[in-house]
Amino acid sequence: MAENQQPKQFSEQERTLIEGVLYYLSYLFRHKYLIISITLLTALGSVVFAIVSLRLPPEKSPLPNFYVSYAVLIAGEGGGSDMGSMLAALGIQAPRNETNYGELGVRVLRSNPFIDTIVEENSIIEKYGITDKVRTNSRNIILGNSTFVYESRTGSLRISFESTDPQFARDVVNSMVNNLQKWFRQWEGSSSSQNLSAMEYKLEEVSQEIRRLEEEIARFQTEYGVFSIEQLAEAQTRIINDLENQLIQTEMAIKNYTGFSTLQDQELIQLQAQRDSLRELIQQIEQGQGSGIRNMPSRQELSALAIEYSHLQMNHQIQMRIFQNLKEQYEVQKLTTTSESSPFSILEPAEVPEEKSRPRRSQICMMATVIGFFGSIGLALFIDLVRHVKNDPKKIKILKGEYS
Repeated sequence: MAENQQPKQFSEQERTLIEGVLYYLSYLFRHKYLIISITLLTALGSVVFAIVSLRLPPEKSPLPNFYVSYAVLIAGEGGGSDMGSMLAALGIQAPRNETNYGELGVRVLRSNPFIDTIVEENSIIEKYGITDKVRTNSRNIILGNSTFVYESRTGSLRISFESTDPQFARDVVNSMVNNLQKWFRQWEGSSSSQNLSAMEYKLEEVSQEIRRLEEEIARFQTEYGVFSIEQLAEAQTRIINDLENQLIQTEMAIKNYTGFSTLQDQELIQLQAQRDSLRELIQQIEQGQGSGIRNMPSRQELSALAIEYSHLQMNHQIQMRIFQNLKEQYEVQKLTTTSESSPFSILEPAEVPEEKSRPRRSQICMMATVIGFFGSIGLALFIDLVRHVKNDPKKIKILKGEYS
């Protein structure tokens, strides 16, 4: 019994749904002329509006054509990129620059001083008739109609501007490109000048240190009469060896002389005095007490002097290498500073656009027609609703607030 009632219930629901659809379709069919007329009027009105907006001049048209002009730039490695390639071909390492010129270019394009320059060059205030909040509104017009897109993968920067005047759009884009390149040339020139000043200061500082070390080395060489500590040690060793040989010969002469004579004659006394003098001289040289006009260090001082002299030479060589590297970078920086190129090269120059970017009048007409069609259906249903309410006294009482 329940199984027989369930299909019957579904069939009643389907019949009720179909009846409801047919009921509302009958209402719509009853107002078919209203729906068709409103839809046609909406379509015709949108077409007329599109034609009129197209015929009127841009400054008077309610829906003027807009044109987009754009330029594509390639961000390089800085103003000295060409010079860097030339130096690399000569085997000279040019200074590296890690600046992301693409992102920096977008920041410059959006900066207020840069926008003010574009506003002034292209007479934005006069063209758009700005009278209130001149600076803010003129900047908003530039930013609102401009697009800056940087692609880090390709290193390209796209600058575009939209206007109802295609030639004006091209002129604004060209103005942005020219001022962007000018800004980077000035910025790199200022940065290079600061680098040159810093390098000149460092070169002078290193030069003073080199002169000080050279004076220390010259003082050492003048004081000991040699050009290196090795020569000093060799000279001292050679002098001591010579004196020791003379001492040995003198002692042998004294021994031979005393072998056949026991008298203290004048010759023996001279030999003994010569021996004592040689011993004293050897002791003075070994102790560093001086030898004639030269200041001969002791053997114990030679190791300390060797370390001191080696440090002087090592510091002098280090400072010379630093000076050579700085001098090379300084000359390279001078060459790159004289370069007038910009880090951006123009891949696609701005042109006068021949096709509009917006509006799409065909889509506007289609949307207006669709809206008119559904609006007319809503109006037809609303008219029927009003008619039903008027024919039903209970509903009229409810609307009047009478719920008795």
